[in-house]
Amino acid sequence: MEEFVTENYDAWNAMAKNIAYAAWAIAILIVLYHVIRLATMNDAKLKYDYINRSEIKTLWIAAIILIVGCCFYANSNIQKLSTLWIFVLGFTTFAMGMIVALIIQNMLKFYYPFFIEKRLKALRYKPRISPKTGKAMKLLGEQEEDAYLDEGMQAEENVFSVDYDVWKDEETGYVKIERYSGHLHALQPRHRRGTADHDRRDGAGRRRPDQQHGHRLGPRSRQ
Repeated sequence: MEEFVTENYDAWNAMAKNIAYAAWAIAILIVLYHVIRLATMNDAKLKYDYINRSEIKTLWIAAIILIVGCCFYANSNIQKLSTLWIFVLGFTTFAMGMIVALIIQNMLKFYYPFFIEKRLKALRYKPRISPKTGKAMKLLGEQEEDAYLDEGMQAEENVFSVDYDVWKDEETGYVKIERYSGHLHALQPRHRRGTADHDRRDGAGRRRPDQQHGHRLGPRSRQ
């Protein structure tokens, strides 16, 4: 029968709790940094790109650090140990940590993107403000925007590898072109907001023209 060794584990228990508290603090700071950075971004396209590129990864890193802290905290009240008990504690802690991590990973991978998608759509079609006049710009329709896209850009749109939004200040002719990854967002119907137009698509999901050409090419800024 395995004998338990009773010793003073106060040093270990205190260290485990301190590690847990530090890990939790780091996880909270990571999330707070992400939230504050988003709040300080005024440009909708920059905010869109940051969320699309970093949000899930940031939350995953914070979750892993949080789980590590929980694992240490769960083992911060040791009173007695044996060789077998050390193995049991180690295995149980690792198994529970892996289960929680897998649950969070699946939630971030399969469910959280639906929440992100709603926020990205709102950011993408939020009316842009012209730096020339300070007024809301117009999001051009499919055929209108082709006048401002070169052949390479149009080819990218045709194969859905990239999608471009063209915003125009109709008073000054100032044009802003924004580039979006086409593998996720270009295949979805666009819901325009504010001064935005509605795109129309054919049965195959391709956007078809509903506007006429005829706009003069104005100054362009590209993101």
